[in-house]
Amino acid sequence: MSHDEHPNPNPHDDPTARPLLIGTAVGVVVFVASFMALVAFYERQEPEFEREAYYEQPVVKVLQSRAEQETNIGSFGKNQETGELLIPIDRAMRIVARELTEEQADTRP
Repeated sequence: MSHDEHPNPNPHDDPTARPLLIGTAVGVVVFVASFMALVAFYERQEPEFEREAYYEQPVVKVLQSRAEQETNIGSFGKNQETGELLIPIDRAMRIVARELTEEQADTRP
């Protein structure tokens, strides 16, 4: 082997920058187009009830619903459909914190 010969027996050179740039650009375009098509498909398939529930209700109805939720979050009651008991959120948070504290105390050596 002479001093001028390259030790790589492969007769091909390294790729030039131009094909790499073109391939990258095509890949980016395909990715962006696929992403946009996916978003468009999702938007078209959005269920009708979601649109009605969030976008097509009058503002007054939304405000009434929010006010009802605000009063329910701080009061006792019973869910007529499921039979679950409802308690104020503050009390529920205290109960969970106490249970976690007791659980951690039980696991300590």
